[in-house]
Amino acid sequence: MAHTWETLIGNGKLGYMALLRNLRNILEADVSAEAMTQVCATLANRAAVARSKQLPFRFLAAFREVTAARRSPKSRKLSCKHQAERPGNKAEPPAATN
Repeated sequence: MAHTWETLIGNGKLGYMALLRNLRNILEADVSAEAMTQVCATLANRAAVARSKQLPFRFLAAFREVTAARRSPKSRKLSCKHQAERPGNKAEPPAATN
């Protein structure tokens, strides 16, 4: 599934609304850090936001889905993986708590 998302993202086949509405699915598919960087750049682009003509509740819905997904154990694992894949980042284990 990740390969399909990465192909669609890399070829620019997903419009702004499709990216916004499928953000949780893309995260759960465990796409590469490069693909996520491209998704984030598109979604954070001011001109793209203005052109998208999305109503505020769409952004709120996406935010809520991503926030809920971040709480899941799978998502925490994904966050660590993507953090480790970023250039210049060192994959360090979390500090032990007493």
